[in-house]
Amino acid sequence: GGLLSPSGKKVSKGTKNEFACEINGHMMKDPVRAPNGHVFEKATIMLWLNTRGSVCPLTGDPLTAEDLVPDKELRSKIMRHHISHAFKQDKDNGHTELGDDLYDF
Repeated sequence: GGLLSPSGKKVSKGTKNEFACEINGHMMKDPVRAPNGHVFEKATIMLWLNTRGSVCPLTGDPLTAEDLVPDKELRSKIMRHHISHAFKQDKDNGHTELGDDLYDF
C-alpha cells in the first residue's frame, strides 16, 4: 500500500503526494520545478543531472540546472505542513508539545 509520487515511486510515510520528490518519493525541503511542470528536491535533481547528464529523469527531455526554478509557494506549503505536524497534542495532560523535528526541513 501507500501513496505513490507522480512518477510511481512510493511516497515516504507521512508525506503528502504533492510534497514528494518525483524522483525518490521523499518529502522535499527545497523544491524546484522543471519547465515541463515536474517538481523535484533540488539536491536530488542536481545529483541526477551531475551523474546522469542533462536529461529529465521522468520524460527524457533535455534539462539543465539553469532550467530549474525554485517553487517558493510549494516550499512554503511544505514548511507550514511540517510545522503544523511538529506541534502535537499530548493526550495525557492536554498541553501542546513541540516535536523534535520542527526545524528538520
